[in-house]
Amino acid sequence: MTTLSYPTPSPAVRAQRTNWLGLAFVAVIWGYYLILRLLDTESFVGFLSMLGVNLLMTLLFAVWWFTRRAFTRRQRFLAFAAALLTCCLFVGFSPFSLRPTLVLFGNPLVLTLGAVWILATSRAASRMRMGGLFACIALGWGAFLLIRVNGTHGNMSADMHWRWTPTAEQLYLAEQGKHPAAATRPAGRRIELRPGDWPGFRGPGRDGIVRGLSIALDWEKSPPAVLWRQRIGPAWSSMAVVDGCVFTQEQRGGREAVVCRNALTGGEIWVHDRPARFEESMSGVGPRATPTFANGRIYAQGALGALDCLDAGTGALIWTRDIRADAGAALPMWGFCASPLVVGDHVIVFAGGEGKKGLLAYPLDGGAPAWTADAGKVSYASPQIFGNGAQRRIVMFANEGVFAVDAGTGRIVWDFPLQGGVGIPASIQACQIGANDLVLGNGVAFGLQRITIPPNAPSATRIWITRKMKPSFSDMVYYNGYLYGFDGTVFCCIDASTGARRWRDGHYGAGQVVLLADQGVMIVSSEDGQVVLLRCNPDRHEELGQIQAITGKAWNHPAVAGDRLYVRSDGEMACIQLVASGGSRGR
Repeated sequence: MTTLSYPTPSPAVRAQRTNWLGLAFVAVIWGYYLILRLLDTESFVGFLSMLGVNLLMTLLFAVWWFTRRAFTRRQRFLAFAAALLTCCLFVGFSPFSLRPTLVLFGNPLVLTLGAVWILATSRAASRMRMGGLFACIALGWGAFLLIRVNGTHGNMSADMHWRWTPTAEQLYLAEQGKHPAAATRPAGRRIELRPGDWPGFRGPGRDGIVRGLSIALDWEKSPPAVLWRQRIGPAWSSMAVVDGCVFTQEQRGGREAVVCRNALTGGEIWVHDRPARFEESMSGVGPRATPTFANGRIYAQGALGALDCLDAGTGALIWTRDIRADAGAALPMWGFCASPLVVGDHVIVFAGGEGKKGLLAYPLDGGAPAWTADAGKVSYASPQIFGNGAQRRIVMFANEGVFAVDAGTGRIVWDFPLQGGVGIPASIQACQIGANDLVLGNGVAFGLQRITIPPNAPSATRIWITRKMKPSFSDMVYYNGYLYGFDGTVFCCIDASTGARRWRDGHYGAGQVVLLADQGVMIVSSEDGQVVLLRCNPDRHEELGQIQAITGKAWNHPAVAGDRLYVRSDGEMACIQLVASGGSRGR
């Protein structure tokens, strides 16, 4: 019997084969990033998993590098030390907003350049190979000297721009300097709530529902018209629209501003500002909360903790409080986001303080808190009203659970504790279904949960839980037995009775939605500034029309007052005239 023998590959051949391994490790990183984008993975989970894959492949790459016998031990340690030192210098001295991008994309870029160079120069002289490696390290990290990062998109991809291009805020401030805004109405007029107005965050009921409005649904024959569009300062504030005025917040350089504009023209009426600037790596710059109108006054919560009460007609400061100091609270990672809620004689804000100071209730005329409540320590949602008549309670959704609070005393009436929290910080408003039920939503670790609160019961009970809809920070609406909202960055429909998903379609980024209840249609404002009309159809995704309204990153909630829609992004605001169902436009 003849025994076949095969020649043993030489060390040079084996080294040539393993040279491909380094490239394979970085290919896994880029391939995983691409898969996450294609699957529209929930943003925070995507970020953490990207970080994990990046770290694992980097460790494998390092092991592979230290086995490269084509380089001396001294050369291997020298190249590794140069890469590590350069990484630490770039990340350490870069603006905070750029660091996540450097970690997620700078490191794979350097590894890719190095792996390609090692493979392409396998037969080159040692000195040339080492010189090229140092050049790859410098080139990979140096590329980020040319890039500016304005936070992230809803899918956690970096919002990158060339460093020499001006930001939307810089363009706005330059425009303000050349053409200072002039008041468009004499100061001093009392502002009053009118039928159809939008007095604060997500409308009169904080539920994103518009009632008493019917519009033309054929946008090809009767398209909405953009009445005005203009630059504004960055912020994630929505708008309150009352008595012909639009109130919002924005950042203007080193000053945080509450701004009142003419609802018909966009012209500035008044500005109240203070020295303050909040910025973080995901969202970027600016205040987060939406001003609240009540009884001729505006209540506005700044990102650093200042709660201001202003005259709605003039912008004059009536009183101010520092909720951070009153609650003994630390500055949240994403700033103070909760929009103030006015109930009875109190304006209520979420501060997340220690010692039963989650919610604070201030007298409408100012002063120290009238009461405080132990309603959670971590949340980026806003307090809201739940129930009817004498059973109306303030509800707060936080990482620790859902808390219902008596508006007059701050007493906890019922709660729904969440053991182990909700994963990512709570940021979605609870959605009321009927008289006694709420649907909670929050990311992939939590999904959606429906709870019910029996009358006079001290706690709620869960009806169902599903992970077929996992909203990050996009709120939902309820219509005729179905929930409509975002699963990550894709729109979807959920059966409210069972939690089963009916469909998932419509790629609108990290957008927001309002419901026109009289017609069973929704208006979605997409992350890239489109306004989309959808029918509330549990059987399929039915898009009726769309227009491009604004530019910039539009995470902000839209507002509807009368037959006009107001949308904004981190750089623009626009007023859109909706056509009435009879075909006429409002005046």
